[in-house]
Amino acid sequence: MKKFTLLGFILALSVVLTGLAISVSADDGPAVDGFADVPSNAWYAEAVAYVQEKGLMKGNTTTEFAPNESLTRAMLVTVLYRLENEPQVVGDDGFSDTATGQWYSNAVLWATKQGVVNGYGNGLFGPDDNITQEQLELVLSRYLGQSATGDIPGFTGSTAPATRAQVAAALLNLSLLTNSNQQETTNLMYPETTKNPQNSANAAAPARPRL
Repeated sequence: MKKFTLLGFILALSVVLTGLAISVSADDGPAVDGFADVPSNAWYAEAVAYVQEKGLMKGNTTTEFAPNESLTRAMLVTVLYRLENEPQVVGDDGFSDTATGQWYSNAVLWATKQGVVNGYGNGLFGPDDNITQEQLELVLSRYLGQSATGDIPGFTGSTAPATRAQVAAALLNLSLLTNSNQQETTNLMYPETTKNPQNSANAAAPARPRL
């Protein structure tokens, strides 16, 4: 009798543990097809799905988005250039460390002409430098006219490199702000704690490092 009781208990426990394993597996499954490093319960999952759907950002590989890795300055302006449907541009960006015919060339030229970036102020753009949180805030503020980085986890506006997940989250916020007809938006994925719509990006630029 005790043997059957013990056996029953073991079988019941096995069923419960199997169910828990399936549940955890489902919760942590890829949020975006092919990205094994984007679990469905990650704070950045919806943002990654958005940038992939819109063709703004791709994974480092077909199976990895690399949410915790950084993005270069050339990559960021390319993302914004894609957001603008890659308009035709002609001319010279004026930077000594960029070259024509590169994957980023038109994007940097476009961003320069639009006043979204100015470089470091010494004729250098630094296309391969990691974009910092501070620089990301400045660029998006110039592009949109207000902040799009409020309340993004781990984002403090510091000189630390911005992660790909943070950039994706900022782009999702940017989209929600752009599509809103109101100055104050309350349904952001990562809502801002403070906003100042009257504070243009150019007005804020002197207090920030040039980008």
